This record gives sequence, structure tokens and C-alpha cells, in this order.
Amino acid sequence: MWTLAKRLIGEAGAVSILAYVLSANTLLRAIVKKINRELINTEMVEATYTIFVMAHKGHQHEGLQKLELELKHSNTPHRISKFTPSVMIL
Repeated sequence: MWTLAKRLIGEAGAVSILAYVLSANTLLRAIVKKINRELINTEMVEATYTIFVMAHKGHQHEGLQKLELELKHSNTPHRISKFTPSVMIL
């Protein structure tokens, strides 16, 4: 790769590009380390979880109500945005 760069843009151009890439890499590494060391404010972070509840067809609504009740008792903030009954044939 070095010889290809020397052929295409000359040795001075290849050296300047090499210096640019190395300095950019060094600068970016310092920025990334700083970002990685910052603590995450857990109150500002939103997470999405998918919970599957398996129940017989006649008990699906009851299972959803029990799930909501357990989440309330555990003081877990939640919002059920999608309830999709599905059928599994064994």
C-alpha cells in the first residue's frame, strides 16, 4: 500500500497523508477514551424490552393483566405498547 501511494502521489504526498492519518487516529483515540469514561445518567437512558407470556388462547388477556400487575408491584416503569396474540402449533 505504501508503494502504491508513493507511485500515485509521490513520496512527499504519501508522507503527509501518513502523518495526517496517524494524527487523526491519535486525536480520535483520546476523544473516544474521554467519552467512554463518562458515567451514564441512568435516569435519562431509555431501554426497550420484549417480554413473551405464553398462555392458552382463552387465558391470554388474563396473562397480560397479571404481567401488568407484577410490573406495578415491582415499581418498574412500563408501558405496554403492543399486544399481539400469536398461535403456536406443537
